Amino acid sequence: MGNMVEPVKPRIIRGSRGKTFLLLLACPLFFLAGIGTVRSPTGGHVVGWIGIFFSGLSVPFLIRSLIRPHTLTLDDSGFMIDAGPKKVAWQDIKGFHVWRPRNRSKLIGYNFEPGARKDTSLMRINRRLGAEGCLPGGWQFSPDKMVEILNAYRVQALARQAEHARLSGLG
Repeated sequence: MGNMVEPVKPRIIRGSRGKTFLLLLACPLFFLAGIGTVRSPTGGHVVGWIGIFFSGLSVPFLIRSLIRPHTLTLDDSGFMIDAGPKKVAWQDIKGFHVWRPRNRSKLIGYNFEPGARKDTSLMRINRRLGAEGCLPGGWQFSPDKMVEILNAYRVQALARQAEHARLSGLG
């Protein structure tokens, strides 16, 4: 039993209720702006209806996120968002980076190692934009801090996996 490698302690990072609340407060403003645009004699009706539709559609999702914030679960084998159907293994990604698609809000992006995932057309489009995968926004920490936390956790988990393989005689 002296060859046991201690697994990396699981960690759960939750979405920020404060950030969600601010988005929820902004929805009526976008809704009213959409109504104003639709009623405007100068046009912009399509843009107005799009604003009304998306601001109204986002309210139930934001209320759900206020009640039950999304979670990112990290463990020694990989990460998973909200107990989703797919866990992403640490060895399948190259690491995390701050991604700003088209100079918009900062997101947490990552790219897959070659051969780790099937190269789909969506993945190729995303790669051209700067990240093959990304995490949703709205976490307790800034995207910069999240990247720091995730990369440190990934390095630690991969080191533990390598040590376990070495001690098991598999590596």
